[in-house]
Amino acid sequence: MAEKKKRFDSINDDLTDIMIQYPKITYNYIERFAPIYYPIAMIEVDLNERSFEDFEAIQLIVLKLYALGLNTPEKIASAAGLNSNYVRRMLKVLAGYGHIADGKVTELGKESIIKGKKIELKRTASRFQVNALNGQFIKVKDVISDKQLDTIDETRFSVAHMTALSGASTQYLVEQIQNERYKDYVLNKRGVLNVNADNINNIRFVGLEYALSYVLKLKGCRPVILTKRYDSTQKEFSERIKWKPFSISDSNLKSFGIGTAAPQSTTLEQEYIDKTILLIDEAAKERISPDKYEEILTNAYPFNLSHMRKNVQTHRAIYEASSLSIHRYNGKLLHMLKDFGERNVSIFSNDKLFGNMLYVVPNYEVSVIANQFVNKINDLGWRRVRNYLDDQFESDKDYENLLSDISSSLNQLVR
Repeated sequence: MAEKKKRFDSINDDLTDIMIQYPKITYNYIERFAPIYYPIAMIEVDLNERSFEDFEAIQLIVLKLYALGLNTPEKIASAAGLNSNYVRRMLKVLAGYGHIADGKVTELGKESIIKGKKIELKRTASRFQVNALNGQFIKVKDVISDKQLDTIDETRFSVAHMTALSGASTQYLVEQIQNERYKDYVLNKRGVLNVNADNINNIRFVGLEYALSYVLKLKGCRPVILTKRYDSTQKEFSERIKWKPFSISDSNLKSFGIGTAAPQSTTLEQEYIDKTILLIDEAAKERISPDKYEEILTNAYPFNLSHMRKNVQTHRAIYEASSLSIHRYNGKLLHMLKDFGERNVSIFSNDKLFGNMLYVVPNYEVSVIANQFVNKINDLGWRRVRNYLDDQFESDKDYENLLSDISSSLNQLVR
C-alpha cells in the first residue's frame, strides 16, 4: 500500500478557510472552535452490479434475430448476410453477457433489446464511507479524502475523539443502497457509464478511521461539526474542497450559510456533539488562564505586550496591536498584516487553548498600514511584494519604527 502523504493541520489556517467559505462568520460570533476526531466507518460491499453500455451495432442485430427464433449461426448468417463462423463467435460473446442460454434469449437479454443497451451483471466489491455516528452512507460529493483520515494510531492524543455508535445493522445499510442511487455513494469509480446495485451478496466492516474535524460554537447557535470534504465531481479544483457539516440541529446556523442542504441531526448525534463540547469546556476551565493566552501569543510572534490593549472574556481573549507592539520583521508579521487588511483580525488559537479563541486586532494606525499592504498585494501580487520587503528588511531583526518603515517602503514599490 502506498504511504499516505503527510498532512499539515493548522487550526488557524483551517478557521481562516472556514471564514472565507462562510463570510458571514466573523470573529465576534465565534465562541469556541476546537479540533475533534470524527469517526468514519469504512465498509466494503460485495454485490452484483448492473451496468449499461452501448451495444456494437452488429451485436444488437444478432440478438434481435435470435429472439425472433433464428437460433442457429446458419439461419442468422443467411438472414443478415454474414459469415456463419463470425455469427458463431458473436453468439458466444452474447452468451458471455448472459443474454442467451439454452437456445433462448434470457430476461437480461430481453431487457437489453428493449432498452437498446448492453446490460451486464458483474460481481464486484465496492468501498464506502459511512458516518459512524448515524450509520448514513456518505455521498461521493461529500467524501473525506484519504489524506484527511487517520487510523487510531495516527491520531493525536491531545485532540478529543468522538465515540462511534455500536454500529448500524447490516439490513439498514442494505436498505440505503437499495433505496438510494447507488452510484452516488460508491468510491471506486471504474468509468462505467451507468451502474446500479442489482443484488447485495455481503457487507463487511473494514475498519474505523477518524477525520480531523472541528466543533464550532457560534453565538446564539448550538455547536456544529465541520469536516473537510472533497468533491471530485467538480470541474474547478478550487470548488472541490469545502468544509461541511454532516447534519445540523439548529436552523439558526443557516443564517451563516452553514448546512443549507444538510439533514437534521438525530437526537443521539446532537447529544454526542453537546457532550464533546462540554468535555472540551471542562478541560479549558482547568488549564486556561490569562498567562496562557500571553504565552501562546508571544510564542507565535514577539509582541511587546506592554503596548497592547487586551480584553480577556469567557472562552476568548482579544489583543489590540499598536505600532509600538510590533518590532520584529519576519514572515509571521507579513501574514498577520495580510489578515488585518483582509479581515481586520488575525487568529492565534491552537490546540492548547481547548476551543478558546485568541485574536489580535489592529488599532487604527496598524489598520491603515495593513490596508496599504493588502492593496499593494492586490496590485502587484503576494510574491513580488514579499520578495521586495525581504530585500528591504532583515528577517528576525528588530526595528524601532518597523511599521512606519514598511509603509515607506511600500510607497516606493511601483509597477
